[in-house]
Amino acid sequence: MNRYRKRICLALTAAVLLTALDIFISYNCLTVSEFTVTSVRIVSPLRLVMVSDLHDHEFGAGNRRLAERIRELAPDAILLVGDLLNKDSPDGRIASDLIGKLVDLAPVYISYGNQEEAYMARTRTDLKAAWEALGAVVLDEEYTDLEIRGSRIRLGGLYAYAFANDHANSTDPAHMRPELYAFLSGFQDTDRFCLLMVHRPDSLIFGEAAETWSMDLAVAGHLHGGQVRLPFAGGLYAGDQGWFPEYDAGRYRLGKVENLIITRGLSSAQQRLPRFNNPPEIVVIRLEPEAR
Repeated sequence: MNRYRKRICLALTAAVLLTALDIFISYNCLTVSEFTVTSVRIVSPLRLVMVSDLHDHEFGAGNRRLAERIRELAPDAILLVGDLLNKDSPDGRIASDLIGKLVDLAPVYISYGNQEEAYMARTRTDLKAAWEALGAVVLDEEYTDLEIRGSRIRLGGLYAYAFANDHANSTDPAHMRPELYAFLSGFQDTDRFCLLMVHRPDSLIFGEAAETWSMDLAVAGHLHGGQVRLPFAGGLYAGDQGWFPEYDAGRYRLGKVENLIITRGLSSAQQRLPRFNNPPEIVVIRLEPEAR
């Protein structure tokens, strides 16, 4: 009996240690995922680096390790897709330190997540002014027209749901907030390559959004890859989608959204479960010409 107890204790100890190791990896060991998007609107190859959900985490002092890894990826532009800090952050220092490093590498574009929205409401801080003073561009229900390596790109940022909060999650202009409807209508009214930073993929997944708004690429985070990732099953839980979400991480096509790329993100805030089997992710998106 003592021999069996000893074996059980050893097995439990090993399980605890392996779990602790996996959690450590899921918060500290950076990984890179790459996707290629082709379009007739892209005239020469270019590289975008996209990250989301930093949640005030630091990869090395001042996030030097994260910034150095992004530098090695040689981006033409860097997209920061929300939740860089937490709603209860004492200040914005960690996010600002990272932004200050990244603007020296490539143009930096930022869209808000739910944590920024809550932080600004709590502290009455103008993050747009603070981050643009560092050299970044913050897009909140706004878009800007860019030219990168000869390609004409329309880049927008959105936190709100891309549909009305009515019984059908419709895109009926009579039900949507006028400013939101005007932004989305204007965003897609172009012959440029349309790229939307949306933070919450649920903004496009539900209701009539994906059948209404045309775009070449949307990039999102928010879901942390389902927080806990199960072998062969993917994410465990993801916000509005609930248990075993269909859209948790990776690349998808939805209606008129030609490409939706969801990152697992870099960290998490105060979830009930820690990240597990879920290393922090940097996403590289290669935009390449498509033959006409």
